[in-house]
Amino acid sequence: MSGGPGAASSGSHRAPWLSLDPVAMALASMRWMATAASFLPFAGRGLTALECANKIAAFEGFQAGRRSLAGPPSVETLLAALAANARLPAYPRLWQLEGIGYGWAELSLARGEEPRRLLSPSRVGELPRAFRVPLHTGLGLKLATHALDDGRGEVAGMVAGFWRQCRDNGREGYEEVCFEALGLAVRILRPGLRDQVAAHLAQVDRRRHALFWHGVGRALYFLPSNLMLSIGAEWSGLRRALAEPADDEGRNNALAGLGWAQALVNLRHPRIVVDRWLRLTARWPDRSIGRPLGHGAACALAIWNEHAGTERYLEAFLHCGETIAAADQREAWHRYLAAPLSQLLGGPVAPAMPGALFTDRGLSEVLAAMAGEERPPVAEFNDEVSR
Repeated sequence: MSGGPGAASSGSHRAPWLSLDPVAMALASMRWMATAASFLPFAGRGLTALECANKIAAFEGFQAGRRSLAGPPSVETLLAALAANARLPAYPRLWQLEGIGYGWAELSLARGEEPRRLLSPSRVGELPRAFRVPLHTGLGLKLATHALDDGRGEVAGMVAGFWRQCRDNGREGYEEVCFEALGLAVRILRPGLRDQVAAHLAQVDRRRHALFWHGVGRALYFLPSNLMLSIGAEWSGLRRALAEPADDEGRNNALAGLGWAQALVNLRHPRIVVDRWLRLTARWPDRSIGRPLGHGAACALAIWNEHAGTERYLEAFLHCGETIAAADQREAWHRYLAAPLSQLLGGPVAPAMPGALFTDRGLSEVLAAMAGEERPPVAEFNDEVSR
């Protein structure tokens, strides 16, 4: 490798399409995969095509949110986009919010300025709590892609600069939500840096090390090559989540990120999650993968609960495990996903704790910190904006 073991800017690390729009590239790949899946001759293609359609819906929602920031890089532009977003159904609203967070950082960076306080209450006001996690995941992704594209020094300097931007631009308590996106960005855009970033974080901050691998796990779910392989009997994402990290902490967090992404994308169709979970736990019964996969899914659904409240999608997740025929797998589904999810739905996540939902070991933290205050309806945001 050129540039030495700590170089963050070596051309050999750069994915060949990095200069293009990675979201648009992924969306084009997903559409191609959906077309390919429609020609498969076996019954399983129904779930595969449906899962691909859900991924496309997530990507298209993200892009729509990104494009909705029409105007100058002002707070008024952001609030106008959020007011329009608040009128959408909950599922597309979630993905568009992530795109708005990405686009809001994009507007600032396009001016050539160092971003400051982009989602700070002192600048944008008290945004509805239901909006905060997706806005920060989108913000973190853009800041991470910028850090990777702009980095010219050592990995340590790039990581430190990105963490500083997460703290400078995120709302207090949401810095870790932003930071987790570094794993996603590195795995998709600069996979050659993955091990260097992980090794550095393992030395300086185990918490951010866990967040990084969770982001890598999320990225593995969206790799187009993994979709094609999931049409068959194997799921490449799982094998990579087990093989790429160097230690159990990394593996468990990558698995949690994988389960997190799958559950949130397929929220409307829990039978997809059940089908994939059964295949994976049956194929690797000795790997104890059920717990981190289930934990990741439960945390993703807790974020949905924070976003939209307990409704039919979550109820379906709680009950779909009853259709599992094998008693041992049915019991494992209940232990690893349904039971934690039932606990998490007892109330909204405390404002200082959202980052715990992006790690494998954060469940006890979240349950201990759950607050009991009532969440205002999202629709009230239009009134907040008009005031």
